[in-house]
Amino acid sequence: MTVELSPRAFGDEVVALAAPAGERRWRVDKRAVPVIAQTLVRDHGAVFAALVATADGRLRHVFNLPDAYLTLESELGSGHAGFPSIAARVPASAWAEREVQDLFGFQPVGHPDPRPLVLPDDWPAHVHPLGEGVGKADGAAVARREFEYARVEGDNVFEVRVGPI
Repeated sequence: MTVELSPRAFGDEVVALAAPAGERRWRVDKRAVPVIAQTLVRDHGAVFAALVATADGRLRHVFNLPDAYLTLESELGSGHAGFPSIAARVPASAWAEREVQDLFGFQPVGHPDPRPLVLPDDWPAHVHPLGEGVGKADGAAVARREFEYARVEGDNVFEVRVGPI
């Protein structure tokens, strides 16, 4: 049994936007995204496809439905503090949310594993390469430290050199 998918089913705050053929776009409040995402996956056979963020605090959660792509567009509001994580309800979104956290600085509130994902271990926590107001000078301020390799010693332990020697 297929249930008709309509933005009205999720309340008056969900508004259908114009979209090209094969796509659907809905403007939603960021607080409604977790429930809508869970319903799309559970009841409509949707598959999480992508999370797209912009430096000015807009998010687009993209789902692949059997007959179209559906994009949930939301805004973080002033300060761009964070957004409700959908990772506990839609596990496929976990790494995408962590990537947005690293690159833009938008916090996925309630994420089950909020560790950094794409930036080096020594990257300063306050520098987000794709965040609003980040320029070339900010990237130059990143202090590099020498990577500490684990030393292994003992019988039958050999070092295999890789790369230019």
